[in-house]
Amino acid sequence: LNIMRSLALSVHFRIPEKGMRQHEILTRATTFLLDASESRYLHLVPQKNRPLVHCAASSHVLCPWLWNNYYPADWVQMVRREHCVYSVEVIDNNLEVLAKFALSPYPILHKSLDVGLIHLKDEDAALERMKNLGVEPLSLRHRKKTLADGDSVYFEGFEIKNLEDSDGDDDYDEALAEDEAEDDVRAHSPFSADGTVISPADERDLIQTTTLLTDGMCGAPVLDEHGFVAGIVEGIVPTDHENPFVAGAAATVTSPALHTFVDQSEEMMLRKIMPEDLMKKLAQARKIIQKRGGTIPNNFFEEVINSNVGGKFDKSDKKTFVKITEELAFGKDIEMKVEDLEKLVNKFSEDITDVEWEEPNLQKEEVEKER
Repeated sequence: LNIMRSLALSVHFRIPEKGMRQHEILTRATTFLLDASESRYLHLVPQKNRPLVHCAASSHVLCPWLWNNYYPADWVQMVRREHCVYSVEVIDNNLEVLAKFALSPYPILHKSLDVGLIHLKDEDAALERMKNLGVEPLSLRHRKKTLADGDSVYFEGFEIKNLEDSDGDDDYDEALAEDEAEDDVRAHSPFSADGTVISPADERDLIQTTTLLTDGMCGAPVLDEHGFVAGIVEGIVPTDHENPFVAGAAATVTSPALHTFVDQSEEMMLRKIMPEDLMKKLAQARKIIQKRGGTIPNNFFEEVINSNVGGKFDKSDKKTFVKITEELAFGKDIEMKVEDLEKLVNKFSEDITDVEWEEPNLQKEEVEKER
């Protein structure tokens, strides 16, 4: 059984008010499963409710209308998230689509870096099927371990090839023009390349590759010698760049930056559904366990919520938290729709008091792409 470390990501759209009767392709690129089992925050949620993986991808692929410097066409600016359908496919080296899985249509985007997270629908069944097909969730490198100048890495993802042209389509743009949508004959094709770090940095690395990466590789994992994720492909420096040293290099978001983004995304979701006093009690309990040299168990919530570690969890605490987490299911049984969280919490107004709300800054309407 061949191990697959990346998935083919497709975004389709339909704008009913523009007379579109069926979904058409919007963007295609690469994504991968990021193991969430070592999360700093998800253990605060009951096991049955927490997501097991995140799908990491490029923001400009998930929401191209936010990147008008990439996609200046007027029609792209008409698209919004509610028009989109997200999916991933498992594709083997023979270009055979082995399985297709739906994604929740509510991506979480970094406010400045070109990276986002999205989640599987019906996650348990999807992961079981993927496991049988050889799809492997990946883990980030240690959060303090960065790439150094000269380090060797490996890229694994997909390019977009024209099925009528075995040489592929080097001029491919991830977002199709309107007049090309109906006759599109392009598809994902497995692609890999080796690379060497030429310009390391805190949030972005530049990596020279043995083979020039294509746009379809945006969102692909950057793997170190041990198979850990050392970054995610953000884009490719133009081959005609004025500085020949970086021309054609892969621009990647670093693993420390990914760690921070994942932490912030998970914490944001928790703070939107959890009363502040209960959040503090659970955080204090975690600190006490860690100071004693203990590890955080997978059933942390189930154990701590019924204990007196770090503070008294009374019946009201338990009732409130269980009710909230079971209703929202933290992205597993219903959609992780940020806009609806406040409305959902209002349903529990009798159980929750003095919760301050701030609008999450997840998206930025105009983003200047940095190279």
